[in-house]
Amino acid sequence: MSNELIIPQDGAMVISQQNQGLMPVQSIEQAVAQYEVMVQFISKILKRDVDYGKIPGTNTDCLFQPGAQKLSRFFGLHPIFTIVEEIKDWSGADHDGEPFFSFTIRCDLYRNGEVMGSCIANCNSFEKKYRYRYLYPNQVTLEDKTRGVETVKSGKTGEYKVWRVPSPDIHDQVNTVLKMCEKRAYVGATLNATSASEFYTQDLEDHAEDSTLKQEPQAAKQTAKPVEEVRAEKPTGETDTRAAMPGVLNSLRQVYAKRGETPPADMESWTQEFAKNQLMSLSAKGAN
Repeated sequence: MSNELIIPQDGAMVISQQNQGLMPVQSIEQAVAQYEVMVQFISKILKRDVDYGKIPGTNTDCLFQPGAQKLSRFFGLHPIFTIVEEIKDWSGADHDGEPFFSFTIRCDLYRNGEVMGSCIANCNSFEKKYRYRYLYPNQVTLEDKTRGVETVKSGKTGEYKVWRVPSPDIHDQVNTVLKMCEKRAYVGATLNATSASEFYTQDLEDHAEDSTLKQEPQAAKQTAKPVEEVRAEKPTGETDTRAAMPGVLNSLRQVYAKRGETPPADMESWTQEFAKNQLMSLSAKGAN
């Protein structure tokens, strides 16, 4: 902020202050403390495969609806939903004879009467998971084969063939499409309001196109890791192998400094997944 001397016609001197840039609303120390609170909340409260987790085919943790609800309660946020647009073509008159339903919804998260975060989302019946059913070859009928298409999917057990047929029950899924739209807007607004996008991406669980397949052929059951176990080990398999973000490394340096320790020499080469696990582990130890 700088001062400018202004002399109007009456000769009176006025000092005018001019803003030289947008200033932060909190100090660096407060920002670091807020970040560490988020890290501890994630490591102590949120549960993998319940509140967040990896969706097959992705390498990033996705925030699920239960996790978004816990984050909202923790920060004192409550949602208000507004339908921005809705289309209900029950007969398919405007869509080549195929019934079509679409909802666009905005979710605003409030605290003390102030909007802290918003997100607009859409869900419609032309998305593959609603428009089609996926059947294994031993499930299809002759009618299904005349109406459907054989395709190949890839999973944990390798490639396998399925039939994609138009869903005969689309009218029964109108409320499901509406609720899914609300869920997407809510999770997105939570990520925006709590600045949790560094840790999670949008919930992709609802975008799985083969959701009508209960499980892959001969798929082995997976055993979830214990929730309380925060592993500080280099990741393997489906993990985030990107280079650690500068914000995470800076937070690690802050934590090591508070503990009076020197950061490891190879810290700059850590992956994002490994760095976050280390930060969670050190923060949890500091809180005990």
